[in-house]
Amino acid sequence: MRFKLRHMEVFRAVMVSGSINGAAKVLHTSQPGLSKALAHLEHGLGLALFKRTSSALIPTKEAHILFSEISKLYDAAVQIDDLVEQLKTGQMGQLSVATSPSFALTLLPQAIKLFKARRPEGEVLCRSITVADAGNEILGKRSELVISTLPIIHPHLTCEELFISKVVCLVHRSHPLATTPTVELNQIAEYPVISYDRESVFGKLLREAFEKVQVQVRSTVSVMRTEQACALVQAGVGISFASNFSVGPGLWTNVIAKPISPSIDLPVTAIHSSFEKLSVQAAEFLETLKVAASKI
Repeated sequence: MRFKLRHMEVFRAVMVSGSINGAAKVLHTSQPGLSKALAHLEHGLGLALFKRTSSALIPTKEAHILFSEISKLYDAAVQIDDLVEQLKTGQMGQLSVATSPSFALTLLPQAIKLFKARRPEGEVLCRSITVADAGNEILGKRSELVISTLPIIHPHLTCEELFISKVVCLVHRSHPLATTPTVELNQIAEYPVISYDRESVFGKLLREAFEKVQVQVRSTVSVMRTEQACALVQAGVGISFASNFSVGPGLWTNVIAKPISPSIDLPVTAIHSSFEKLSVQAAEFLETLKVAASKI
């Protein structure tokens, strides 16, 4: 057999990362060693797989043809490797998923309930993280999936848009806006607002929306997380904003979520590694998540 599994691993890493340096980092090996392995592979196959320039490796036509077939075999090998690890640890069918705190109390529990009804065996490992930590969470192999608002741009991460959530205005049930069918953004200037950190993804999104309608927000408290905002609205400190999936029934008894105008869309995305195919469990969980979202 000319093309061994290790050869596939080296070749695939170079194709996916686009460079010897990037492939070396992915495979946790030295750049000279990987370069030598690639040259040995080409010599053994009798094929030139890359055209070398001073700044890049350019895959040949033959390399693209091989890559298409090797990807199928490599994904199958990874799934077998995962299966062996699950058998060793006794965690057959284990799924690790992380999500932003705003989904951890509402959307995620409903999705897990549906998922466990379909797959009672195995274990679901849940983690709550910030959007900024999503890349390290996936590439560090702490979680297979991260569910987040807004995509993350990273060369080694794949983002899949699952559905669209809407930003809602959170008000105490005794607040004057509680009886308003839809809160106009220009109305909020009259009231103290629980805002989000200016450097957070959600904080930037809200700030841009307010600037578009030329609304001056009267921030009374600034927070980092949605559940903090909900708790402060519950206490009557002010009004705030969140994804409609962040405010589940029964969680915050004195908090009412009102539609806003103009509306603000928040794409909910699944983030996973570009180097590995999703496990069967992860793919099923994403479908379950969509079903759970449609019921909230």
